[in-house]
Amino acid sequence: MVGLNGPREPFFGKYGFYKAFEPEYDLHLLMDGLGHDYVNTSISFKPWPTCRAMHPGVDGLLQLREKYKFAGEDIESIEVGLNRLAFESYIVQPHAEKWNPTDPVAARFSLPYVISVAAQHGQVGIGDFRRETLGDPGVRRIMAATRVEVDPEIDRTHGRHQNPPQQSM
Repeated sequence: MVGLNGPREPFFGKYGFYKAFEPEYDLHLLMDGLGHDYVNTSISFKPWPTCRAMHPGVDGLLQLREKYKFAGEDIESIEVGLNRLAFESYIVQPHAEKWNPTDPVAARFSLPYVISVAAQHGQVGIGDFRRETLGDPGVRRIMAATRVEVDPEIDRTHGRHQNPPQQSM
């Protein structure tokens, strides 16, 4: 039998996963609990057809809609607070692209677009990412009135890796 050679250092090598996708990884976060904690225990259902990093914002906005019974037309502005990692990431940056997504993939990774869809329609569905729906005037109006910034408290409590602070007993 003849085998095939794969990359010698697929995770940490020059062209490895972490160099390509997570250049500021924390090795202790990766290795602590190895063989004891299993990632599959934290896998969850993805309720919105968007990047997972946007789900808390969608959930929060929908909770506010339900509690205060407002519609998209009632919204004057939206302010979203994030930690620095999320603010500097691909869901908010580059600003011009995220506040004006022109294709379905860009829209799925645009926090302002996804939040505005939730605000306007009370849900986020796969149909909201069709090319012909990206110009929805109600969504565009809300998106233009949406501001995203780093919230110091969120950054302090849910900083680099967005883990909740440890509770002391």
